[in-house]
Amino acid sequence: MGQPSPAADKLDAYGIEAVCGDIKNLKMLREIAEEREVSLGSLLTWLDKPNHSARAQDARRSAARAWEEEAQKEIKAASTGFELQKANALAHHYRWRAAMIDPTYRQRVDHTVANPTGEAFEVKQAITVTPM
Repeated sequence: MGQPSPAADKLDAYGIEAVCGDIKNLKMLREIAEEREVSLGSLLTWLDKPNHSARAQDARRSAARAWEEEAQKEIKAASTGFELQKANALAHHYRWRAAMIDPTYRQRVDHTVANPTGEAFEVKQAITVTPM
């Protein structure tokens, strides 16, 4: 196995616990990389190391919960129509971030229809979306 890279040395000096703390505190990975003066790719490679990946994934799951709470906070704090629109957009983004981090936050629609007689039948479904 080769020598550790200078980026890995910098990240090792900072420590996996500190990086995970940054992730849990909703610090962007790009921001962590910039502060440690390493590339984003180097940080991602370092986080994928076998002795780091489980802790990093746990930190990401914690961050996903925090992003969901951030979404709720934005909506509750809105006091005007404009602020509510802005809060809804931010909430949507925060929930999207949570879903990208932790699949349990992804919205799923699963319709199972069973006909007890086993005969074929047609199912029609309409969804109406109205602007807010």
